[in-house]
Formats: sequence, structure tokens, C-alpha cells
Amino acid sequence: AAACALLCLAIWLGACAGLALIGEKDAELGTLLIVAGHLYVTCLCIVGLSMATSGMSNRRSVSIGICFFYVFYSFVLNVLEAFWPAAERIGFTGFMHFYKPLPIARDAAWQWGNLGILMSAGLIIWVIGWLRFAQRDLPGA
Repeated sequence: AAACALLCLAIWLGACAGLALIGEKDAELGTLLIVAGHLYVTCLCIVGLSMATSGMSNRRSVSIGICFFYVFYSFVLNVLEAFWPAAERIGFTGFMHFYKPLPIARDAAWQWGNLGILMSAGLIIWVIGWLRFAQRDLPGA
């Protein structure tokens, strides 16, 4: 969670530094902070998935593969939703359906429903992984 916060803070500070370097005065730094906050919750959802897969698997490659596949699936589904109406029916299965930076920046408002879904999903998946990890027998090296 701290690494996600540091990443999002670095992204926001980088945007602030870039705006200062080019002399842009019209950008709303508060709106960029809202986008960074949404990114933080999205990162927590992905971290929950990675914690769950590592708690359920004995092999690191399997955990990495599952996480990579889901992130890739979410990105592809997000792109397909824009061009293919049939993809909208299953769009909710990807986390990117609930993280849309452009509407967040346009409205300059927190999207509490999407934040709640991402936080709940991340927490539930993390708890499931934690419970599974607590029950399993770790093989010796």
C-alpha cells in the first residue's frame, strides 16, 4: 500500500514539475490529485489480486502469469468497449471499467461508486488470499 501511495505521489509530483517547467497555468492540480487518488485505489485492487494469487500458488511464475493475464485482459477489454458494443456487456469484469481517468479529470470529482467497487474487490480478494495462505502448508526448499 505504501509503494502504491509513493508511486501515485511521484506521478502527481512529476505532473506538477512538468507543468511548472512549461509554465502552464490553466491546469488544475487538485483535479490531477483526484486522478492520482483513483489510481491509488486501482493499484490497491491489483495488489489484492497479486496477494491472493501468491497466497494460493506455490509457484511464483503461476502467480505472475495470472496477474499479468488479468491486467492485460482488463486493458484489452477497455479498448474493445470503445469500439465493440458487445464488449460492454462483459466490461465490468475488468478493473479498468472502474478506472476512467478522462471522466474523472473532466468532472473534477471523486467517483465514489467506482472507488467503492475497486476497494471492495481488492479487499475481498486480498482477504481470500490471506485466508488461503494462512491454511496452506509451505513446502521446504
